[in-house]
Amino acid sequence: MALIVLAGNGVLPLGSSAISSAAPIDDKRAQAKAIQAQIDDLDIKISALAEQLHSAEEARDAALAAAKEAETQIVAARQEVSRTRKIVRARWAAIYQQSISGQGINELNLSNTDQLLSSRQYAKNQASSDNEMLDQLAVAQQDLAVKKSDYTAAAKEAEAQSLTISNSKRELEATETQQAAVLAQVSADIDALIKEEQRRQAAAAAAAAGRGRSSGRSPETFPDLPPPGPAAANAIAWARAQIGKPYNNTNPTRFGPDAFDCSGLVYMAYGMAGVSIPKVSGPQYQALPHVSMDALLPGDLIFWGGGGGSHVALYVGGGQIVEAGGSHGVSERAIWGNPQLAARPTG
Repeated sequence: MALIVLAGNGVLPLGSSAISSAAPIDDKRAQAKAIQAQIDDLDIKISALAEQLHSAEEARDAALAAAKEAETQIVAARQEVSRTRKIVRARWAAIYQQSISGQGINELNLSNTDQLLSSRQYAKNQASSDNEMLDQLAVAQQDLAVKKSDYTAAAKEAEAQSLTISNSKRELEATETQQAAVLAQVSADIDALIKEEQRRQAAAAAAAAGRGRSSGRSPETFPDLPPPGPAAANAIAWARAQIGKPYNNTNPTRFGPDAFDCSGLVYMAYGMAGVSIPKVSGPQYQALPHVSMDALLPGDLIFWGGGGGSHVALYVGGGQIVEAGGSHGVSERAIWGNPQLAARPTG
C-alpha cells in the first residue's frame, strides 16, 4: 500500500527570523514522524495477516477439494457395490434356475466324483469371493465417508480461521486509515506553519526594503492605482502552468514555450493575458506604473537591482512569487533577497 508522504514542502530561508516558528514546526514534524512510524508498523502487520489469510484460504480450498473428491469416490464405490450385487444376484439366480430346471445337472458327469467335488468347491469359492468383494467395498465406503467428514471439518475450521484473520485485518486497516487522516492533517498544519512563516518573512523583507528606500534616496510618490484587473489572474495562471520548465536566457528561446528567463516569463505571461509589456526587466519597470513594496497585490511585478535591471518576478500573493531562475528554472517560492521595486501592469 502506498504511504502518505509528509507535506513539509518548503524549506525556511536561512536567518534568525525563522527561529520564532521553528519550535511548533519541529513539534509537528516529530508528531508526523511518529504517526508515520505507526503506519509503517501497521503496514507490516496487515501484510502478515494477508499472508496468513492466503494460507488459510488455500488450506480451506484444498480441504473442500479433497472432500469433493471423497464424495466422488463414495459415489463410485456405491455404483460398484450396486454393480457387483447385480452380478452376484444374476449368478446365483442362474444357479438356482439350473437347479430347479435340471439344466446343468445333465451336463455334469455324476459318476465322476472329482468333477462333482470340484464344481461344489467352485461354487463355494465363488460365493466366498463375492462376499469378500462386497465386504471390501463396504469398508471402502466407510473409509471414504470418514475422510469426507474429516475434510469437511478441516474446511470449516480453515474458513473460521480465515474469518478471524479477515476481521483482524479489517480492524488494522481501519486504524491505518484513521492514522493516515491524522497524518494528513498534521502535514497540512506543517504546510500552513511554513507558509505563514514565509509570509511573515516576506512582509519583513518588504518593510526592510521600504526602510532602505527611505534611508537611501528621496521617497517615491506612488500613483493611486486601481487593483490589478482580470489579466493579472490570467497571467498568474499561465505562469504557474510553466512551473518545472528550465531556465534559458538566449533569444528567442527565453520566451518559451520550452524554457524561459525571468523577463521572458513575465512578458509571455502578460502577453497571453492580453497585456503588452516590454521584453526586458529594466524597461518593464520603467514603462509600468510603480507601486510600493508594502502595497503588493497578486499580479504585480517585483524587481531586483538598480532600476529593476537585475531580475523580475511575478507576485502571486501570500509572500510568494513565480519566477524563472538560473538554478531552479520556473518555480513558485517565497520572496527572497532584497527586492526594492515593484510595478503593476494594467489591463
